[in-house]
Amino acid sequence: MAAAADDRNRSLKQALVESLTAILSPDQQARQMAEEQLKVLEVTDEFGVHLAELTIDREGALAIRQLASVILKQYVEAHWTLHGEKFRPPETTDAAKAEIRRLLPGGLQESISKVRSSVAYAISAIAHWDWPEAWPDLFGHLMKALTSGDGNLVHGAMRVLTEFCREVTDIQMPHVAPVILPEMYKIFIHAEVCLQMLCYLSVIEALCATLGTLDPERDCRTHLTLFSCTLSSNFVAGVQHQNKISCCRHF
Repeated sequence: MAAAADDRNRSLKQALVESLTAILSPDQQARQMAEEQLKVLEVTDEFGVHLAELTIDREGALAIRQLASVILKQYVEAHWTLHGEKFRPPETTDAAKAEIRRLLPGGLQESISKVRSSVAYAISAIAHWDWPEAWPDLFGHLMKALTSGDGNLVHGAMRVLTEFCREVTDIQMPHVAPVILPEMYKIFIHAEVCLQMLCYLSVIEALCATLGTLDPERDCRTHLTLFSCTLSSNFVAGVQHQNKISCCRHF
């Protein structure tokens, strides 16, 4: 039975590749037929998994990978949860969600910026619904990525955090700030390259912008006060530290 399921998945994945290839065809009729076929494949359980696999497959054709990454973003918005604004049935199965969450972080190291950005967007969209309950280790992976020294990985993680922080909910804020701020501070005071500083500032800007959108019915004053104090002290300390480093380098 397992072998039959594997064969079926391979067939569906091959059909998806053929559809994506045809969508890129200059022949209008071929494109239209492929788009109709894609609608049929979209309701299968493994559709999102196959899109994620194609997106992060560095041996695959670039055009197919880029198209798969774009459709993956749309798929997450439409099918990840029935609570989403753009939801269309069916909802992604728990098994497929787990596999997609496992696969996508590998795409943050992608050298092709368009693919990397699409992966980052998909991760942030998923995190909006799944973190921290269903994806508790996500931020640990992102913090390691930010300090990895790999420019592509740093940029990918930064994009995830920036996108996520722009959409963070008032329920998530008390969990997000204590995790992100200390790590952002460490990155800032030890930053040797401009990219890492920009990472810090971009994420902090997104968090600050979110503060004004929190539900006024919720009592977030304590959390916001702690957040503001931590942000101010960390930022000032970070700037002072960078100034000391800069001064020392002149002697």
